[in-house]
Amino acid sequence: MPKRRRKNRFPWLLIIFLSVGLIFMVIFSEQKSIFPFKQNSNALLDSVPQNFSIYGIDISHYQKKINWDKLAQFKYKHITITFVFIKATEGVNYVDPMWDEHWKNAKTHGFVRGAYHYYKPNLDPVKQMNHFLKQVFFENGDLSPVLDVEEDPVLVSHKQFVKNVLTALRYLEKKTGTTPILYTNYAFYKQYFMGEDFRKYPLWIAHYYKKTPPDDIPWKFWQFHDKMSLDGIKGNVDMNIYCCSFAEFKKFLKN
Repeated sequence: MPKRRRKNRFPWLLIIFLSVGLIFMVIFSEQKSIFPFKQNSNALLDSVPQNFSIYGIDISHYQKKINWDKLAQFKYKHITITFVFIKATEGVNYVDPMWDEHWKNAKTHGFVRGAYHYYKPNLDPVKQMNHFLKQVFFENGDLSPVLDVEEDPVLVSHKQFVKNVLTALRYLEKKTGTTPILYTNYAFYKQYFMGEDFRKYPLWIAHYYKKTPPDDIPWKFWQFHDKMSLDGIKGNVDMNIYCCSFAEFKKFLKN
């Protein structure tokens, strides 16, 4: 007796699966419009370490347009925003599209502002610093310049990479008359910058989602969160803490 041919149910199962998925997408999109993301999330802000007094953020074009009036008025418990680090340049020819706007608005709205350069390890350090200094004009009250080093070297050796970063820091110091700040993450610092030559440069360390900062490195600024939510900024923003008193903080300001 010939076997009965089984019907192919796969197309029908696929259609049902896609239909259910489409329904969930519609429901989710409607919920997003009815329940918009709450910018000032108490849950996030309650996670901010409370035993400090000076807080700040760092921004670039990723934050796009900022409502600076709202940001200037932000307050949660004792937390307000005192300083703003702003991305200026990267490599030897890139300028952040929001650089000029962010730099001017930070000053206008009473924030202590700082500028940083995103360092590219395979490019000439002096050319990078000259590019940075062509864009940034520091005024009285501005923070020391920042060298942001977080990319692993590919085309240069460990030894040459460390030497080049030192060259960049020393060049900045010579040209600006101030001691620049070194930004990097905890693991990167441990790998590359534990040498005595780097101890003179104030450290801004990225070390996320911890209740306390690292106690085995000499940090001054601590980037403790990269997904903070604040009034005036759509989406996420990095949040930072300064270690010490305002009297100490003022030593980083140009005068």
